[in-house]
Parts: sequence; structure tokens; C-alpha cells
Amino acid sequence: MVEAQKKAQIKKTNGIFELRVSKDEKEATWTIDLKKEGTISKGPATGKPDVAIILSETLTELATGKLNGQKAFLTGRLKTKGKLAT
Repeated sequence: MVEAQKKAQIKKTNGIFELRVSKDEKEATWTIDLKKEGTISKGPATGKPDVAIILSETLTELATGKLNGQKAFLTGRLKTKGKLAT
């Protein structure tokens, strides 16, 4: 992606997303900052994220195409918290 396009997309999105993935009572967290630099970091967001996405083994199924994101959301296998509409 060209730098100008990246900056435009960050400005348009203007949010901080926290991805929480759990398996066997362990949880890993990543933060995607689309408010400033467009960075991804391991660990929870500083402050409250705009949207938190909570997944378990569902992530593997989504990544491999075995599960549709809309179906996962509607059946409760993919959960979110925060403002979804921007």
C-alpha cells in the first residue's frame, strides 16, 4: 500500500482495535492502532480500545476459510465490544 493510501485509511478508520484470542484458558492480546501510525503490537491497548474482538479457536476457522465471519458473529462464536459503526 502506498504511504498516502495508508495515511488516508488510518484517518478514515480512526480507531484502536484489540484482538483477544483464547485457547485452553490462555489468552493472547494484540492491539491494532489505526488512529495514529497504523501499528500492530502484542499486548493490550493503552486505555480503552474502540473495539475489542474476542475469539477462541474460531480464529483458525476464520483464517482458513472454514467459517464465515458474519456467521461466526451471528452465532456468538465471534464477539465484539465497543463502537462497531464509525
